[in-house]
Amino acid sequence: MCAYGSRRARIPQPTHRHCDLRRHSRPSVKIAARVPHGTVISCAKVVLVDFWGTWCGPCVAELPRLKRLHERYAEKGLVIVGVHTTRGADEVGEFVEKEEIPWTVGVDVEQKTTEGWHIPDYPSYSLVDRSGKLRFARIYRGDLERAVKELLGEE
Repeated sequence: MCAYGSRRARIPQPTHRHCDLRRHSRPSVKIAARVPHGTVISCAKVVLVDFWGTWCGPCVAELPRLKRLHERYAEKGLVIVGVHTTRGADEVGEFVEKEEIPWTVGVDVEQKTTEGWHIPDYPSYSLVDRSGKLRFARIYRGDLERAVKELLGEE
């Protein structure tokens, strides 16, 4: 079962241990920046949302892989956004600085984001395409780069 937003969708077991949401009803995720007078400019990027925590060994172990993805694909349109858990939130700023994490990291203070995205464990990765649609949820680490390349290749 792959869940997202306030809806749940039964997804057939994926062959690559991630949920490919292309063929299923899904909410659009707005990735945008506000400018004066209420104008909204779409990001038009592929966004990798990384749910993680400093206390999570596998999350910390994945940082080199995420840094490589950032280095390889940032200029091609990949944006990584880290969502740190409530647990250990007071340590995240120092950790991000020490580890030289180059992408934006936010703290899910009341776990509203984690609950809204139905994140069962860490690390957990989701990909939003250039049009703002959630396309992959809970991607298996071994399939992450392939999924990023697939979305970057789409217009």
